Amino acid sequence: MNNNGHLEQIIDPRFHMLAQRNKIFPRSKEITATSLSDMKLSSQARTSHEDKIQVPIIELKQFSRLSFISKTGRQICSVRCSIIVIAALLFLLCALAIALSLGLVYGLTNDSSFSTSTTSINTTTTVTATTTTTTTTTTTTTTTTITTTTTTSTTTTTTKTTTSTTTTTSPATAWIPSNYGTPCSTTCINVTTVTPSTLIASWTFEENTNDISNNGYNGVIINGAAFSTGYIGQAILLATSLSQYVVVPYIDFTSKSFAVEMWIYLSTSRTTDINFFGECQNTTADRCLHYIIRNYKLYMGFYADDLAGVTNLTTGRWYHIAFVYDVATNNQSIYLDGLLEGSRVTSSSYLGQSGNVTIGKTGIPAGNWYDGFLDQITVTNRAKTSCEILNDASLVAYFPFDISLVDIGPNTMTATITGQANSGMDWATGKVNQALSFNKTNSYFQSCGFWALGQNQAYTIALWINPSLQAGTLFHLSTATTGSGSWCLPMIGFSSNGSIVSQTWNHGTFVVIGPIPPINSWTHIVQTWSSANGLRLYINGGLYDSVAVSAFAAGSASMCVFLGNSGLGTNCQTGQIVMGAYSGAIDEFYVYNRELSASEVCPLAHP
Repeated sequence: MNNNGHLEQIIDPRFHMLAQRNKIFPRSKEITATSLSDMKLSSQARTSHEDKIQVPIIELKQFSRLSFISKTGRQICSVRCSIIVIAALLFLLCALAIALSLGLVYGLTNDSSFSTSTTSINTTTTVTATTTTTTTTTTTTTTTTITTTTTTSTTTTTTKTTTSTTTTTSPATAWIPSNYGTPCSTTCINVTTVTPSTLIASWTFEENTNDISNNGYNGVIINGAAFSTGYIGQAILLATSLSQYVVVPYIDFTSKSFAVEMWIYLSTSRTTDINFFGECQNTTADRCLHYIIRNYKLYMGFYADDLAGVTNLTTGRWYHIAFVYDVATNNQSIYLDGLLEGSRVTSSSYLGQSGNVTIGKTGIPAGNWYDGFLDQITVTNRAKTSCEILNDASLVAYFPFDISLVDIGPNTMTATITGQANSGMDWATGKVNQALSFNKTNSYFQSCGFWALGQNQAYTIALWINPSLQAGTLFHLSTATTGSGSWCLPMIGFSSNGSIVSQTWNHGTFVVIGPIPPINSWTHIVQTWSSANGLRLYINGGLYDSVAVSAFAAGSASMCVFLGNSGLGTNCQTGQIVMGAYSGAIDEFYVYNRELSASEVCPLAHP
């Protein structure tokens, strides 16, 4: 302060620089006290009589507060800007991640005519917001105060995990059971006949009584007879009331082994004898051969040297019966539906040396004619084994497709091909020798006369397939030659995704879905049904799956089977099978009238 009571200007030059910068103290203007009323002035710098001062002395403390306010404003602005930038970056990166995820999902497809495998892909998008660190240092000379303000934005990491399901398409591989390659047990399916049989006579009754063995044992009908639908093809129908029967020339059974087999269907049942096959020289011991039903049971006699069965026969169904005599052991045997009913050792071999063979009657006792259907009667010159009898009784058809449509099973079923070239047949390399090839849109295999696939009749269907495409009908069953009719069903085929489908009918389809087979490769398929075990599907010799089905509600008529298509059966129940033409090869086609066991399926899958 000078002598005049005025304050001297005692201000650091740096203060002027800061004041000029912040426009607090303009150097060319006077500052009124009232404009500085909010500032703390030194008590020595104020006079009561002056309204104006030339230059105030301001405490550095007040200046520091003003400087702090200015700096704080800038720092708040900086932080807010950083937050806005961070938010913008987060928004953009999240939008990008969502767009990428949507693009990935949109690009995934499920296009498979092959096997389908599902893989989960985890896509991780990491969004990192990064901000800078700002450090401001302010220094004054008089009293040095260093204020350091550090703004640090925390790095935020957002992890978004998107799980997408993608379907890859890869060629289907064959389903191989765990026991594949294990040697099959010995069963009647894979047993080999050492000694071939010589067929002496065979009557199939296809509208006549001729002997198809060409040995000349043609029959003559007595008192008329009718022919009707039989177990296979046609059968002869005889009536007791009309005393109808067939006479055949004498066959030499004397002191020889032999087997007589046939299919019978009784129209009536009675306690008195029902005679159906014989050759009688006279009614003395071992000279009158007679096969009859006595007290509802099968009966085999040489006369006074006889054997009876144990099962009561009923009307309205087909039975396979066999009578076997082995001269080496003097053993008589009776079989019903392939199973042994009984056996015994005789006192002597058969000794009759004359007399005609009669079908529908015998000499014991005279007059008890047969009433019903007879079909597929055969006579062979040796004692057949139990496995041969079982095979004759249960193997309905076996088509090896070795450049022919010949059924080499016991029933010699006939078949036709529709829609193929080369007079109706195309062939390819088979699983065993040759195979039937299906490569035309409307081509199919057809064979009719299958009573064995009738209502509640146990069955087995077996075949090898080599598909070019995994689509179409493999096995179709119908009451009509068109594939349609009163009852029809595709029983083996492909689903919409190429899986093997096995299905049966009991007032609705019962379905087993199998694997997707590989194309251009052989796969063995077996479908079985019985009331005890339901529907079963075997693939390559192993049980794949099954479903309980107590009945098989098939048509009550002789059936036609189709391979490779359903004929014209477009109005049939389809179940899970997408009906249509099959493209590929089929080989080794079997039909049995019984359920094969797993051990019996094995050799069919290992030819």
